[in-house]
Amino acid sequence: MAVGLAHARAGRWDLAVLTLGSALERHPDEDVIYRALGEVWLDRPRDDRTFLRKAREALERVASNTNATSGVLTLYGKALLQDGDVERAERTLQEATTRAPVEPTAFLLYATAAERQNHFDVARTALIQYGGLALDEGTFSARAEHIAQLSLKMNDAATAADWLRKATQANPNDNRIIAALADAQIRAGDRAAARATIAHGLEREPKNPALLVLARRAR
Repeated sequence: MAVGLAHARAGRWDLAVLTLGSALERHPDEDVIYRALGEVWLDRPRDDRTFLRKAREALERVASNTNATSGVLTLYGKALLQDGDVERAERTLQEATTRAPVEPTAFLLYATAAERQNHFDVARTALIQYGGLALDEGTFSARAEHIAQLSLKMNDAATAADWLRKATQANPNDNRIIAALADAQIRAGDRAAARATIAHGLEREPKNPALLVLARRAR
């Protein structure tokens, strides 16, 4: 199995499938081989949906077990999501977030599935929970913006402003985020905070069109 995955990591997809297929013939009841084969099919560059179907079939076998791990359920949920079976993907990924030890990426995929189902509160919570598990500073700002966007979809401008404030702390010179923060503050009714945010942005870029429009709204 390890050899098959090594072939996949090296981009030798056909050899990876052949190696894992041979292992499966010798050990047809080994769930770990089904998982590896499903992972290879899922990650393989696809020209059509055949590879995705094969990935889904292999992963479904192991994901249906009552003792399926969070990692297995996450992979299966990912396959379902890519196959457009969003409702089932959301249920599978929600379950993946409850199995210990939890796979952190389950929360990201769960958020994606939930958002596509317009379950914005669930998606927001999943993104927040991911941040509590994975110290991924490189993606924090984008994730904070996403949480803010979900909050605005829920008409929760105050929470949106809180998360955009955190995003500006990570990117203090990004006037795009600063403008988004000011807009959220205006929507939340905190015009004084919005004016201070706008002033900070205009110090760097006095003619920024978005900030100038927001300045008029914040009066």
